[in-house]
Amino acid sequence: MFRKQTAGIEIREDGVRAVLYRAYSPGAAPDHTWDLPLAPAEEQEWDSALCRALEELAGQMVPRPVRVAVAVPSHWCLFRTLRFPYGSPARVEATYRYTMEERLPGPVEHYATAPMSEVRPVGEEGSRLTVVACPKEKINTVVEALREAGLRFVTLQPALTATAGAAPGQDDLPRWLLRRDGTAWEVVLQDEDGIRGCCLVPGGPAPDGGDSEGLCRRISTALRAEELEVGGVEEARLRLVACPALASEHKRLAEYTGMPVALNGPEGENERWLVARHMAALAAGCEAPVADLSEEQFQARAAPGSPERRLTVALALLVAALVVTIAYTGRLMLRERDLLQQARQRRRSLVEQVAGAGATLYELEAQVAQMRRAHAAAERTRQLSCLERWTALMALVPEDVEATFELLDFNQSRARVRALVPLPEQATRLRTALQQGPRFVPASTSSMSRTQDGMTRLEMELSYR
Repeated sequence: MFRKQTAGIEIREDGVRAVLYRAYSPGAAPDHTWDLPLAPAEEQEWDSALCRALEELAGQMVPRPVRVAVAVPSHWCLFRTLRFPYGSPARVEATYRYTMEERLPGPVEHYATAPMSEVRPVGEEGSRLTVVACPKEKINTVVEALREAGLRFVTLQPALTATAGAAPGQDDLPRWLLRRDGTAWEVVLQDEDGIRGCCLVPGGPAPDGGDSEGLCRRISTALRAEELEVGGVEEARLRLVACPALASEHKRLAEYTGMPVALNGPEGENERWLVARHMAALAAGCEAPVADLSEEQFQARAAPGSPERRLTVALALLVAALVVTIAYTGRLMLRERDLLQQARQRRRSLVEQVAGAGATLYELEAQVAQMRRAHAAAERTRQLSCLERWTALMALVPEDVEATFELLDFNQSRARVRALVPLPEQATRLRTALQQGPRFVPASTSSMSRTQDGMTRLEMELSYR
């Protein structure tokens, strides 16, 4: 069966990698590959360098591929796991952008967002959703460069999706996947239903000249924080995807994370083209898109005289008719609003006459609305307080103390801690460090006891400052 040409493109900070298939087949090697460097003299010239590289790439793709899928650097994006007090998938998908507003450094309108996972149930009525957000400024730069090069793309996704899509095997789920992406390490939690959670760990390319022990510690901390965010993971293992530089540290990584580490994954040329080949599979329709960051206004413009162009004109006429209708309806609504405002003023005057100098009904309604908003804000932030207090508590543990925490119980006013350490001196140092922390004060007397295997158990309660 004849298949049209497809291509996958990975855009990186330092270059553009692309693969071309004349007839895509899963597992087959690409017919052509390109690795074009981006070396702008100034950071402001990166956009121009990307346009030149894509134009050069398009000029070498003869004939042009009909379908192209593009991956952008994962460290451009922000990954968030959102919680909802309702479980309807349709309601979650309709409202998650408003919930995302509080988890972004700027207005949500400045970001292109997309779900990374299915809506997962939490408790009896709640739900959870993992979402990716990428600044529209960066997405616009890529889209305009693709348009100037004459490349029509079908999807635009973060490179992190290739980590889950290209990881070999499905017999060790659930699992954590780890892959290097430029200036950060991608961490993906995958189970039978797909991506469950994900995050990025900043750091240099250890162990090739970097602090490998510090990197292992940061990866372990990120796994624990993400596990708290998604609700706990049992019997998971860590798989290194295209990480030959970190394979030599797998024993230390297993010691820090407390889980088995699998080393198998793409190597050599397969490692180099992992993301681009996965994008080609998406373009060919052999893989389902996970998180499409492209929006309607980013899609390629229709050619004049084509059916798409005629459809665009018809839609424009329909929009114009809707604008006129909305304007007329708006005038009616303004008139109705004026009448309603007059009725409210008469009502307010009557209430003031009856109640005297007391608060008016509208003032009471405003106070109730303010109390409801404050209660809703407290409910939204309550889920984050546990993670913040856990992070603050872990930061107080001395580096030379090998502590195993049997219990970490946080409530609204106190934290209960029970830990095992090899020596009594280490238990004393741990107790002193926790009591002298800036966020905690001793709530009661602590106790130390010896276990049957010779360990020292420390138990104490702490209050929040």
